[in-house]
Amino acid sequence: MATVTRAGIRRNVLLNLAGFGLPLAAALVAVPLLLHGLGPDRFGVVGLAWALVTVVGVFDLGFGRAMTQAMSARIGRGEERRIGGLVGTATAITATLGLALAGGLYLVAPLIVYRVLEIPGWLQTEAVDALRVLALAVPAVLIVNCLRGVLEARQHFGALNVLRAGVGAALLLGPVIALQVSPTLLPIMWVFVAVRWLAVVGFAVSSRRGAPGPWRIDGGELFTLARLGGWMTVSSVTASLMIYADRFAIGGLLSMAAVAYYVAPFEIVSRLSVVPTAVMGVL
Repeated sequence: MATVTRAGIRRNVLLNLAGFGLPLAAALVAVPLLLHGLGPDRFGVVGLAWALVTVVGVFDLGFGRAMTQAMSARIGRGEERRIGGLVGTATAITATLGLALAGGLYLVAPLIVYRVLEIPGWLQTEAVDALRVLALAVPAVLIVNCLRGVLEARQHFGALNVLRAGVGAALLLGPVIALQVSPTLLPIMWVFVAVRWLAVVGFAVSSRRGAPGPWRIDGGELFTLARLGGWMTVSSVTASLMIYADRFAIGGLLSMAAVAYYVAPFEIVSRLSVVPTAVMGVL
């Protein structure tokens, strides 16, 4: 049974800080290169894509965070046998929600590009195709958000942060490599998709060690997850809208170039939030 000590909390906070630190360093390198290589308009679309995936990721109805809380409680009570149904149910629900959201994004991509955002005419078709490719990453984002909870509940912050650092750096440096193929949106979006699904594989392997029993869908766990996840959804959606709504407003009222010059410093400065985030994840 995992125990909580001050030394353990300090160690896990430091591990979280290390896990967030590599993506921060990658952002310092990648953001200027992407802005230069893509140009302001295309980089503006990439910045909105980063935000869109993050915002869509919180629409898991709180099941991922609810599973973390419920699993932690059961580990504390020594109820190890009841974990498999909890993890299996949460994973199945989030995967289903991810598929539904991916389909929705695929369908509304033209509406976003032609009606909502101020995207130059020469870039509109490319932007629609890019958002539709990006939709393939949405289920992976929700699944990882869920599986991450298994590692947090088990206090496996070493494995969690190795994965977090690798994925975060790859999401930033991968597009820089994609620029060498073509300075357009589609190679970058395919990199996003590939990294997100590779993350699913990595988190699934690590999560099996934290929840080694059979993962099964248990209807009885649905009520537990829904009850805990309801208020978490409200707080997550509200926070994400407060953080990312501004760049969509700029994209709709001004231009993609304006978004680019807003997102570039924002992506770097916002990553300074790693300190409170590192603490909250452990607590």
